[in-house]
Amino acid sequence: MFTDKGAYSFNQCGASFFARILFAAVFTLSLQPAVANTGLSENAIVESRILAHYHDWSGTRHKLGGHSHSGVDCSYFIRSLFSAHFNLELPRTASAQQGEGTPVALSELQPGDLLFFRSGPTRHHVGVYLNDQQFVHVSSHLGVTSSNLNDRYWKSRFVTARRVKLKTPEDQAVVNTAPVVQASLSSLE
Repeated sequence: MFTDKGAYSFNQCGASFFARILFAAVFTLSLQPAVANTGLSENAIVESRILAHYHDWSGTRHKLGGHSHSGVDCSYFIRSLFSAHFNLELPRTASAQQGEGTPVALSELQPGDLLFFRSGPTRHHVGVYLNDQQFVHVSSHLGVTSSNLNDRYWKSRFVTARRVKLKTPEDQAVVNTAPVVQASLSSLE
């Protein structure tokens, strides 16, 4: 994330999620069955679309109620991800988004699953699962970022995970033709 002085800052892990992916340049193909003649699994395609959205919004600060690159909140970031990359319209607020889809256990998470947290007595927070316990969201302090579900802060605030029916890659051939790659986070650490 860029600071107000223009310098690149690093998160608590010593390197930002995006920097690990870009600078390590380690990409692996999934061993799952190929989808839509791309040679990649459906999960790999979902991951690549999440990463593309993350890259597009990287450096954007948090702004409650925000809906632009000058400031965005968590629910709009997630809503715009699903609209742009999966042709799926989600409600505008995190609390309304929590009513979408079906519940899913933490042990069964897949890329694209919605993650909901209680961030205050009446505040809700939403992120989207990527892989390897990593999720992408908009932090009130860091803006668009990624975090680990095993982090004590997020673990203690977790409420539920929900799976919405994503359009299959075949359905999306015309909607999103961006190149797809799957980044292996475990190989970057």
